[in-house]
Amino acid sequence: MGADDKPTNQEVVALSDLKWFFIKILGYKFTNQEVQACYAESKMTIINEQEKDATAKYRKILYVEFLEFIARFSIKIFEESEMAELEINEKIEYVLDAMFEPYNLKREKQVTTIEEFSASDDDY
Repeated sequence: MGADDKPTNQEVVALSDLKWFFIKILGYKFTNQEVQACYAESKMTIINEQEKDATAKYRKILYVEFLEFIARFSIKIFEESEMAELEINEKIEYVLDAMFEPYNLKREKQVTTIEEFSASDDDY
């Protein structure tokens, strides 16, 4: 974070940037620790923690980890609300809409189809 409490101009997303965006910009009523918990749960295992750049790997989040963060944060948002029973894809859509709003962007609406497959033998 910069001195003016805004994210730094970098290509990776840092924990401080996520806290700034989700708490200050989007106005979600979470503590820094709650955002940090979603962040930590989203990180992949670092195989060799003894490497000299291991700490740096903890401080940046990869794209796939960022997607995981959005999913975990979406679950957290609706945890104790009347919308807790929503499917995960619907929760994520709400969060994505909120994330895009400050930039005047709209998400392309998706249709989710759940197909049932059966492995039973109908020949008997």
